[in-house]
Amino acid sequence: MNNLYKIFSKLFLIFFLSNITLASEAQTTLVKGDIAFTGFIGNGTVAGNDQFSFVLLRDIATGTAINFTDNAWLRSSATTGSWRTGEGTVTWTSNAAYLKGTEIKIEVTGAATATATFVYLATSGGAGTATGAVMPSFSANGDQIIAYQGAVATPTFICAIHFNSYNAGIVGEPITNTTDWEGAYSTANSCGLPALTSVSANNFLTNGVNAFWVFNNPTVEFDNARFNCSGTMTTVGGIRAAIYVTANWSASYDDDAPSFSIPTGCFLLSPVPVKLIGFQAQNNLTNIITKWQVTDEINVDRYEIERSFDGKNFKRIGTAAIQAGNGDKNYNFTDPESLKNLAVIIYYRLKSVDADGKFSYSDIVTVRNNKDESILVDNFANPINHNFTFNLTIKTKGIVIIQITDVNGKIAISKQLQLNSGRSTISLLESATLSKGIYFLRVTTTTGSMVTKLIK
Repeated sequence: MNNLYKIFSKLFLIFFLSNITLASEAQTTLVKGDIAFTGFIGNGTVAGNDQFSFVLLRDIATGTAINFTDNAWLRSSATTGSWRTGEGTVTWTSNAAYLKGTEIKIEVTGAATATATFVYLATSGGAGTATGAVMPSFSANGDQIIAYQGAVATPTFICAIHFNSYNAGIVGEPITNTTDWEGAYSTANSCGLPALTSVSANNFLTNGVNAFWVFNNPTVEFDNARFNCSGTMTTVGGIRAAIYVTANWSASYDDDAPSFSIPTGCFLLSPVPVKLIGFQAQNNLTNIITKWQVTDEINVDRYEIERSFDGKNFKRIGTAAIQAGNGDKNYNFTDPESLKNLAVIIYYRLKSVDADGKFSYSDIVTVRNNKDESILVDNFANPINHNFTFNLTIKTKGIVIIQITDVNGKIAISKQLQLNSGRSTISLLESATLSKGIYFLRVTTTTGSMVTKLIK
C-alpha cells in the first residue's frame, strides 16, 4: 500500500511540475524588433486622452506580457544605463493568441491619475488587460516610449520610440541624434537610446532598425504623430523598412487636435476574411468605376471603398453590401466626384470587413485624372502577361494605331483598329512572343497620342 501511495505521489508531482512549467512557458518571449510603434497622441494640455499604438511583428501566445514606460533611459556609456524615475509604466498582457500584423492601441481615459481606466483595442476589439501606474501620460516637452520584458532592474528591450528634440541653442543640453538620441545626458525629458549589456551582450536597440527617433531633426518636435501606411504592408520586412522612415509619418503640434487617429489599420499580415481575386479602378472620363471579384466569401459583413488624393490619407467614400449566394462574385462602385478634384493621380483601396470586425485592405490602385485628355489607357497588368489586355477610352470615333516598341524604338507589335468613342477592351495576343524586358505602348488617334511604359 505504501509503495502504491509513493507511486501515485510521484506521478502527481510530475504532473503538477509539468503544468507549472507549461504555464510559465505560456507567454511568448520577445526579442528586439518583435513589435514596432505605429503612433502616439499626446493631446497637448487635454489631460487623460493620451494614447499610443503598436503592431506585432511575430505571433504571440495568450498571456504574453509587454511592459511600456515613458521613463527615460539614462545612458552612462554606449552599452549601459539606468532608468529615470517619476513617470509611468504599464504592463499589457494579451488575452488571446495574436498573429503578426495585429495592431493594438493603448489609451488612458478620464483624468491622468493613478485611478485612470485603461482601454486596450485591437482590430477586432478588446485585446488584453493591464496593471501599473498611469501610462501613457506624455509630456508636452517631448517624451518617449520604451517596450521591454522582464524586471525593471534587468529589462530586455524590445522596441522604443522617441519624440523629443534638443538642439545646441539650449545651454547644457545635447543635440538629439540618431546614434544615441540624447546619449548620457540626464537633463529633464532627455533620453538615451536603450542599451544594457549586463542582461545580454545583444541587449541594445538601434535607431532605424528596432527603435525610432520620429522626427530626425533636433529643431522640430511634435506630440502627435502616426505612421501613414506608406510602403509594403504584407511582409514583416516591408513593414520594418517603411515604418522607420520619417517621411512616412504624419504629425501635428502639441496644441493641435490631430486630424488622424490610431490604430492605423495598415497591416495585412493576419489572415484575411475573404479571398480577393482582383481590384481595379477605371476612368471613364466622366466618372471612375471601381470593380472587384472575390471568392471564399465566408463571414464577410461588407466592403468599404476608400479614396485618396495624395496616396497617404484615405477616406471612405462608399460601402457595398454582401451579395447572396456562393462562389465567385463581382462587385462595383461608381465614384462620380473624383474627377472634379485637381489631383493628377487618384488612389483607391478596398477594405474587406468580416462579421467579427477583422478587416483587410487590397493593394492600392491608381488612375490618372485624365478628364481633359482624348485618350485613356488603364486596367492592365504590369508586368504584362502573355495575353496583354487593357482598356482604351477615346473621345472621338476613328482609326486607332496601337504599337508596342522596345527601348530602341523598334516596333515589336503594330495593330490598326476602327473604334467607336468610349471605352473598348483591347487584347494583344502577340505579346506572348515578346522577350522579357522594357517596352512602350503607343496609342495614336486622329486627335493625339499617348505612351506608357510596360515591363514583360
